[in-house]
Amino acid sequence: EAVQLRRMSISQWEKELAQHRGKYVVVDTWATWCVPCREEFPKLVALHRKYKDRGVVVMSVSIDEPKDEPRALEFLRRQEADFPNFLLSYEDWTERWNIKGIPIVLLFDKEGKLLKRFDRDDPDKQFTYEDVDRYLAKLLGS
Repeated sequence: EAVQLRRMSISQWEKELAQHRGKYVVVDTWATWCVPCREEFPKLVALHRKYKDRGVVVMSVSIDEPKDEPRALEFLRRQEADFPNFLLSYEDWTERWNIKGIPIVLLFDKEGKLLKRFDRDDPDKQFTYEDVDRYLAKLLGS
């Protein structure tokens, strides 16, 4: 599958999420200007490869400016991010999910409801992608 980046509104994205009912959905929010996001992104790709055949869908949401879409797409291609990638309005996305900073990972349950949030809002509780991996493994009973 070719790596793509689709620009859409938050309501269009929520329809995309709804198409994955029956599966857990991991959504990573990132931007090309976010150094930790770029550094951690390969771990998201590894999560996708590890869980894609086990009822887990990985998605990425870039909050880059529309003018930076080509740069974001090039980054995704270099990462071989062959899962759904979206470019959403920063204001809509961060307001809808009460996002204070990125990277942030949102995990949705099989009904499309937010199950767990991995963020860095609390300086004393910084998540790692290993935390996301452990949580998924426990959910899937492995």
